[in-house]
Amino acid sequence: MPIAFLIKNWIENGVRALNEQNSDMAGGKIEFIFSEQKSVAECFDSLNSLHNDSFIYYKIGAVTANLFVRSNLFGKMGLFPEVKSGGDMNWTGRGMNRGFSLIYAPDAIVYHPARNFIRVLRKSRLYGTGLLLTIKERRWRFCRTLYLMIRLLIPVPNRIILIFLLGVKKRPEVGGRRLAIWGISYLSQICLLCGLGDSLFKKSSD
Repeated sequence: MPIAFLIKNWIENGVRALNEQNSDMAGGKIEFIFSEQKSVAECFDSLNSLHNDSFIYYKIGAVTANLFVRSNLFGKMGLFPEVKSGGDMNWTGRGMNRGFSLIYAPDAIVYHPARNFIRVLRKSRLYGTGLLLTIKERRWRFCRTLYLMIRLLIPVPNRIILIFLLGVKKRPEVGGRRLAIWGISYLSQICLLCGLGDSLFKKSSD
């Protein structure tokens, strides 16, 4: 299991961001640690995962790899949902939908090891199992859920990955690995779809 490493004044910087902007939640910055080989899977993970800045900008939510929450918010929102993965994004996203504020705190930094190939796919599948709860809570209709499933079958990366692969944002580790990163991105989508399918099958069997 990857372990996050904290930098000095992490808590102080996160709490300061909450207080200065009078916010209910704050997602901090997450920097990646790579192995000596810096594999394609690690590059993909660093482009795709734990980007609180993008998640918050697009009003998706934030991840608990680096998250600050005022204690009284749990009394208003309840605890995180019991899912294998994705409960943090679900909870913070639901909080924003209910009018609670979520900001990005770039000075509150942690370091997180990038996942290898197996962990990337395993994480995607686990995250997929938690999507059903999000779909249910946001009251997606059948057509929208079907669209999501079809979208995951199409070999086109998500918006964040596409920005890096098209060179809109420069990342030296992408280099000549664009096709390989694209391939892992598609495998990740398939694993996420499998996780969602598992949840749907389990629910229909109950």
